[in-house]
Amino acid sequence: MWGRVKMAVPAPWEELIMNPLISAACVIVVGLAVGLAFIGPGVGQGTAAGQAVEGIARQPEAEEKI
Repeated sequence: MWGRVKMAVPAPWEELIMNPLISAACVIVVGLAVGLAFIGPGVGQGTAAGQAVEGIARQPEAEEKI
């Protein structure tokens, strides 16, 4: 009993973490998710800036307020 070493058995989740295919897929998916997440605010800010320029073009005297 004292002289024996118990062999460690890997947990099922350790096999998934160490799998290179799963790791590569996670990196690709995270990159796509972050890229898509940045599209929404970019479109929103572009629309707001475009509307501001359009408002200034229609009424140049309102430039200070816009």
